[in-house]
Amino acid sequence: MRPDGLIVGKALGGGLLPVSALVGTAELMDVFEPGSHGSTFGGNPLAARVALEALRVIEDEGLVARSAALGAHLLARLRGLGSLPGREVRGRGLWVGVDLDPARVSARQVVRALAGRGLLSKDTHETVIRFAPPLTIERSALDWGIDVFADVLHGFEAQRQHGAVRLGAARRPAPAPVPRAAVQAPRERTRLMMSAPDFFEVNYRINPWMEPERWRLSAPRLAADARSGWTRLKAAYERLGAVVEVQAPAHGLPDMVFTANAAMVLDRKVLLAQFACAERRGEEAQNRAFFEALRARGAVDEIVAPPRGLYFEGAGDAHWDAVRRLVWVGHGQRSRREMQYEISEIYAVPTVALELVDPRFYHLDTCLCLLAGGEVIYYPPAFSASARAQLHELVDRDILIKAGDDDAHHLAVNSVCLARDVVLCHASGALRAILTERGYRPHVVPLDSFNRSGEAANCLTIRLELQTRPRAGELLFVEDDASELRAA
Repeated sequence: MRPDGLIVGKALGGGLLPVSALVGTAELMDVFEPGSHGSTFGGNPLAARVALEALRVIEDEGLVARSAALGAHLLARLRGLGSLPGREVRGRGLWVGVDLDPARVSARQVVRALAGRGLLSKDTHETVIRFAPPLTIERSALDWGIDVFADVLHGFEAQRQHGAVRLGAARRPAPAPVPRAAVQAPRERTRLMMSAPDFFEVNYRINPWMEPERWRLSAPRLAADARSGWTRLKAAYERLGAVVEVQAPAHGLPDMVFTANAAMVLDRKVLLAQFACAERRGEEAQNRAFFEALRARGAVDEIVAPPRGLYFEGAGDAHWDAVRRLVWVGHGQRSRREMQYEISEIYAVPTVALELVDPRFYHLDTCLCLLAGGEVIYYPPAFSASARAQLHELVDRDILIKAGDDDAHHLAVNSVCLARDVVLCHASGALRAILTERGYRPHVVPLDSFNRSGEAANCLTIRLELQTRPRAGELLFVEDDASELRAA
């Protein structure tokens, strides 16, 4: 449900001024005309300027995406506390509540004990502990707070069972391991888009992998190998239960086979690509026509395009992260950084921009792969220092997997994860072991001819069924504060 209007405040003042605002749809806001509405502090120029600057900081520092990623970490750790006296953990972003069993512990007593340990929180509805840390909190500080909370709850539980434990006397435990996020079964059958490689060849150079002169030396063999590899890849997807929509190829557009660059598809809404390289711009009309046909069949609902001149190369540079509930956006080689704001606006989700600095890894999908359980495989040299820092801050250390040079240079990171199955063109023994240990089944499909274009499994594929909507029964909000106001 999306409301017509929201009343927001507090953080808009940036800690300097009491600022509130009404945010609404154009239809709602257009009811007010100049002079038709006023209030004691309405239109205060200083407060309005402070609010605008606070919003700029939130956007520039990516605090919404930070809240989404660290909030997922916070929820995972709190839900991993096991048999402690909690009935439910719920929340959204860094706004989280733990509903305690009043028969086992008093929320008010827990809040007081936490304050004694240097951790401020709030009890509400007599049973809920509310956590609302600042959006700028460091992961280490967040983990410290969770450790203190766990220690305090352990103390209350021990006291209830044995009546002999002094609160706070237990030594601080080592940080609890973050449980690996459960691999979610897809809500609907996986639907993919591919395009037949009938006209694929390497006849121009737009990245360091492409060598037209070497392709020409063995063109018939390489073309046959491409058709064979593509057919095996499609068959692998279908064996895993996916439905594959095939786009007809077009003569003179050899890279149309790389459908990941055609668009980004999320919530049945298609955001079309706008190519940086002139050699690929002929694909744009073909891609629009394909998605228009899907819309006519009811397979997608809406088709939008980026602003003119704002380059964006589709799902190759935009990855929906269902665990952290944000979109990772690659920029610096093909797609423009400004696309993170367009994507956030179009899909109403947080975005994190990651700068790519190595021309060999020109799309995000060549150096970053999201696994269904929350693990992230990445190749560090492909990213700027600031991008690596973002990944280290927002992804739990034990599920951030570094790809080695061998795997990266064979485009193994350019892979497709379907629940517990990972389809990739290459896997070293080390990568196979990591995937297997974490409960995944690797499926290697050689794609050597496509590798000569710097492309592999993910480049040849686009997901059509991805949704941002929460799973059925998932609780996102902590509690209804309005009930407290009404009671008062």
